[in-house]
Parts: sequence; C-alpha cells; structure tokens
Amino acid sequence: MDPQKMLHQPANVSDPDQESEFAKLIITAYEVDKFDKTFSKIGNMTVTINPESYQSKYSSHSEGGNKKGTKTIKLANGKLVDLKIIQFREEVSFDLWFDSTGAIPESNEVKDDITTLQDLLVKYNGSIHSTNYTKLQWGSMKFVGQLQSLSIDFLLFNAQGDPLRAKASLSFSEMQDAETRSKIEDDQSPDLTHLRQVRAGDNLPLMCYRIYKDPHFYLQVADFNELPNLMNLKAGQELEFPPLEK
Repeated sequence: MDPQKMLHQPANVSDPDQESEFAKLIITAYEVDKFDKTFSKIGNMTVTINPESYQSKYSSHSEGGNKKGTKTIKLANGKLVDLKIIQFREEVSFDLWFDSTGAIPESNEVKDDITTLQDLLVKYNGSIHSTNYTKLQWGSMKFVGQLQSLSIDFLLFNAQGDPLRAKASLSFSEMQDAETRSKIEDDQSPDLTHLRQVRAGDNLPLMCYRIYKDPHFYLQVADFNELPNLMNLKAGQELEFPPLEK
C-alpha cells in the first residue's frame, strides 16, 4: 500500500468512543482480561494510517485434560472419562504502515511509533506474567485478545540511518476470560451429572427434557433425588440429574 493514497484520511482521533466519518484503528493495552475496567488500562495508540484490509480466521482450539483436546471429568458412578472440548477461536491479522517522510500530515517519527507499539503489545508485563491483553477497535470491529506475532519491515531511511517508512504485520489471537469460557463449555452432555436449580414454572419432565432430550426420565430423577412429591417442586430447589442410559 502506498502511504500517498492515505492522504485523504485525517489525523489521529483521540477518543475511542468518538463517532467520526474517518474512524481510526485504536489499539489499547490492558493489565487484566476485563476490557471495560478503566483502572487496568495501560495505554493506547491511535494509528495514523488505517489498515488497507484485515483478515479474520477461525481455528479449532482444544483445551484441558491429559490428552490433547480433552479434559478429565468424574461421572456419578465415580468413573473417570475424557470429555472432548473443541472451540473455535478467532485470529485477526493486518498490516500497519508508518511514514515520517512528510507525505502523511501530523505523523510521528517511525521509530517512536514502533517503540510505542512494542511497549503496548510485545513487552513482558511482570504483573500478569505475560504480554498485555489487547483490545482492537475500528468501526464495527471490536476484538479482544493478545498479540500472536509481529513482523516489522523497515523500508526507507534518512541519511542518518533512521527509518522513514515501515510496515508492521500483526496477528492477534482471541481470548476469553474464565467466566466466558465456563458459559461456553457449560458441559450439557447427558453423560455428566448436572446440578440444576428449579425455576418458577418448571416441572420434572420439562427439566428432564432440557438435560436428556427426553421427558420420560422424570421417575428415575425423582428417585435419585428422593423426592416425596413429584408435583410440588419449589423455585430455588436444587436437583441432581445423573447420567442415565436410554
């Protein structure tokens, strides 16, 4: 991409939430994986030249257990089994151009922008024992993750050897906090024992259908939970739904 083509784009937008006809990509670094917490914000960078394009890729990702793609769980009968969990996580990649030849109004020195980028994304953060968490915001794109790779090509230099133009190729991998992962994994398999809380309007056949996809297990569930009255479930009451063979 020729930076000359980007002259029609205005200079930096300082407010990430500001609506603008020419919104700029904002890269924000955080110290914790709660991206709405201002106190954890380390810093941000608004690019001078937006990416010409970006790529979004979804790759399978396995979690947990002793075997790749599994985690070990215990059934109601005490048997240990491997539960396979495969998630798809998004990867976002794009190129950023930096230019201090004077062709781009109000641009910073290339070496200064590169240093800022590295401090936000690459520098090890001892407080969290990893690189910083990152939020990318540009138009409708809102992505949270961590830097996966960064490659920098320095393409033009002044007489002193300082870079005047550079291209940075970045790749980010999506991340989820523990609460989000728990909601996604939720372990809905009927091979597991589930603890469920009775909600207003629930009855045992309906709850059995949610777990087993079959309402006819209500007698076995009632027996397992030693229910004296099948028709008198109370909101807030907790019931266990064990693995049952069909």
